[in-house]
Amino acid sequence: MKRLNTFFRLFWLLPAVAMAAPFCGWAEDLGGSVLRDYPVALTLPKGRLEIDLDYLVIRYADDLFDAEEENVAGPLGPGDLDGLRLTANYGLFRRMTLMSSLQYRDIEYGAGSLEVKTLDFGLKQNLVDKRDLRLPKVALDLGLGFNWADDQVIDAADVQDSLSFQDASDWTASARITTGWVWGSLFPNFFAEYGYTRIEGTMAGPTVLPDAPDLPVSLTSTVDRSEMYAKGGLSLLIKFPYRALLHFEYHFLRLFRDKELEYLKYNHVFKVDFNYYFTRKLVGHIGGIYFRRQLNGEIPFLYNSFTQTSFDRDYGYMSVGLTYLFEF
Repeated sequence: MKRLNTFFRLFWLLPAVAMAAPFCGWAEDLGGSVLRDYPVALTLPKGRLEIDLDYLVIRYADDLFDAEEENVAGPLGPGDLDGLRLTANYGLFRRMTLMSSLQYRDIEYGAGSLEVKTLDFGLKQNLVDKRDLRLPKVALDLGLGFNWADDQVIDAADVQDSLSFQDASDWTASARITTGWVWGSLFPNFFAEYGYTRIEGTMAGPTVLPDAPDLPVSLTSTVDRSEMYAKGGLSLLIKFPYRALLHFEYHFLRLFRDKELEYLKYNHVFKVDFNYYFTRKLVGHIGGIYFRRQLNGEIPFLYNSFTQTSFDRDYGYMSVGLTYLFEF
């Protein structure tokens, strides 16, 4: 609870700062707001290109979530993180938006580090051709995402907790339905998502033989498998009168895996993102994401028979960046 209180105290202060600005704003109607990666029933106007660049970071010394307080005790838990995320969304038609993003995350993992790359593609279609803001909006998202990492050896103080990744990757196909209503400055959305994930790669972890307990040997195993997930949650946009837009999101994730991998099969995820319009086209944003059960479901190939017991802890990181809006 202390972690969540810290998280919310920080971001509820941001709108007050924006509303104290000495000039009135011209923030657009929510139907034309920034889209980013928000699960909302909105599409970009035809011909609009939205480019987002974010810096992702968490440090143990200034960990707002207190998440790593637990992680440092675990030999295979994630620690400090540095990364970049580039997002490009384009309004192809009045009711259809193309979405894509590329991420690089350098995650301190055990006594080493893991460099994870992520590539996502999506198509968002508005299913209700209604311009009356009093009527609900409904959108369908179809997505395809990829995660992969170079071969890595994750050392630990105890050799029995060391681990190596070889050709580790996964891909996910997903479908999401979202419905939302515009109520003045509020735009609440509810969404449900279902996805299928295929994981491939080889991992090696040490094991101890009964007749040689002081000489651990490497046990290599393929982690090729499939899993499915269901996700449901709330996404809320709040427009403030002074160039400001706040996004809050919560979702519950339920994972369906083989029986031997059911140690941890859920996650609670909270996100907050604050956007400030410097000009009509340039938007700054700062945000954060909190995982109640580490990166469970976020990077699927990390979860396997060697690591599953390390996911029973919190994690989170911050993001800061800029959005630029082009009109064609």
